[in-house]
Amino acid sequence: MYEQTIAVVGMGLRYPSAETKEALCSMLEQGISAPVGDHQARGDLLGIPDYHQFLQSIRCIDHLDWFDNSYFGLVKPEVMEMPPELRLTMLCAAQTVMDGGYSTEKLSRRRCGAVVSHTTGSYRHLLPRTTFLSFFNNMPGMTCGYLAHYFRLNGPVYHLDSTCSSSLTAVAAACNHLLLGQADLMLAGGVQICLPINQQEARDMQSNVLSLGAEQRCIPFDIHAAGFYSGEGAGFVLLERYEDAVKCGDHIYGIIRGYGMQSNADLSPTIYAPNAQAQLTALRQAWDMAGITREDLTEFEAHGAATKQGDAAEVQSMTQALTGRENPEPVYLTAVKSNLGHTGCAAGITSLLKMLCAFQQHAVYPIAGFTEPAPELKLSEAHLEPVRRTIQMEPAKRRIADIGSYGLNELNVHLVLENYIPEQDAPVPEESRTCFLKCSGCTEDALRLCLEQIRQAVQETNQFGDLIYTLNCGREDLAYRCFLRFRDRQTLLEQLQDPDAVRVVKCRPMHGAAKAFSDPAQLEQAYLTGDAIDWCSWYQNAGYRSIPTVTYPFAHKSIWPKVPEQS
Repeated sequence: MYEQTIAVVGMGLRYPSAETKEALCSMLEQGISAPVGDHQARGDLLGIPDYHQFLQSIRCIDHLDWFDNSYFGLVKPEVMEMPPELRLTMLCAAQTVMDGGYSTEKLSRRRCGAVVSHTTGSYRHLLPRTTFLSFFNNMPGMTCGYLAHYFRLNGPVYHLDSTCSSSLTAVAAACNHLLLGQADLMLAGGVQICLPINQQEARDMQSNVLSLGAEQRCIPFDIHAAGFYSGEGAGFVLLERYEDAVKCGDHIYGIIRGYGMQSNADLSPTIYAPNAQAQLTALRQAWDMAGITREDLTEFEAHGAATKQGDAAEVQSMTQALTGRENPEPVYLTAVKSNLGHTGCAAGITSLLKMLCAFQQHAVYPIAGFTEPAPELKLSEAHLEPVRRTIQMEPAKRRIADIGSYGLNELNVHLVLENYIPEQDAPVPEESRTCFLKCSGCTEDALRLCLEQIRQAVQETNQFGDLIYTLNCGREDLAYRCFLRFRDRQTLLEQLQDPDAVRVVKCRPMHGAAKAFSDPAQLEQAYLTGDAIDWCSWYQNAGYRSIPTVTYPFAHKSIWPKVPEQS
């Protein structure tokens, strides 16, 4: 059933007022939009007073200047010459890899690549002078070079741009590499940053580019739909062939069944006009690849730009696709732009992440602010039901969603996503077995913060063995280290209750071939003296699975050029 399909095994994100999966799920469940927020901090970074008046309709990510250079082994002068799109890509990629239960050492054992998309801003013009690093780091393709180098990726790694459909195109391209056998794992995603660096550029963006909605809200398919506002964001997924994900015991968020792409050609009067027929062709390609029909669909996660022309074309294509449907259940219509605005290069991945969150929480999330369907769209005749409030679904219900993402350059992309229903429970570790937990950080403070987060996870989890396996095999070995031996959950918790009492050792991490050990005492000694360890060999054939759990607490270091205030 799932031959030639792709599993989503990790995810990472950062959005305004939603910097974690939990925060994003909360926003989606409540059916609210990200608040406008205070742009003053962004204005201070750019030397522009009263920045808010220029970018009233943009939802900005907070603390764009924060970056944990120590985690990646980068010196501050080099980070200073890295644009924020590159920094966010690296941070979200690290989060995604960890969420998937991988460390760079574990990742390097398999052929892994990346396809990314992001905006290209004017950051380098904030620097006092153009240098070799600032010039080349501003090239979008160099982001992939950093990913390949610092995550030890040895598969296809590149940047692409299809405007608003870029990140969903990146996901489709990554899936192709997996299905063709050119990679075993693929990172895919996108980053959108709105960074006008002077008042004139800010005025131009605000009035001509970044907002097509006069009321600073986005309500697709609603009687009050009046366009969209822009939002910043970053989102990534880690992809793997489904059969490999099951074999490796990786956590599966959802299953990509198919995807399709179609350009408008000359079907539209202008390049910028949407075309329902081209959208429908992309949709049918995705459905054919997925092996589904109109009877199978449960949800549409729409592009949903809330423009009259855009909504009309999208509903027309969906109506044609569902014509003749006999399934009495409605197809739920949702759109994440109502929560976060139009996130440009990251729009498609944002829709995908929203659906993955919905599957994990067994929920259908509403269109924020939706009141009444626009009558001219005739949604009821199309079997489409716009969602007004969160709907809880049965965990065992099979759900199939179609995600649409349309580029300003005329490239229409559709992707079919199915929820994953596990067949059996995870194994439970033997209580009598001698166990251990290793933990590390770039600083002692970071390490102790990790231990506190782990303590909470140990208390709450019902998958204790999988948790320990994930933390041991799926996290980096950094300079400050500790090694805890325990018999069971309780004896581990007793040690974690007082993290200050845990012995921390600073070492110099060694590179080279990872060493395998069968004796816990030898393993502990080697780890605390800086050796590279093959952690997976300890768990060979043990049957544990990776699970989403605590990730590294990146330090909040402000690394940004000093910019004089503009008059």
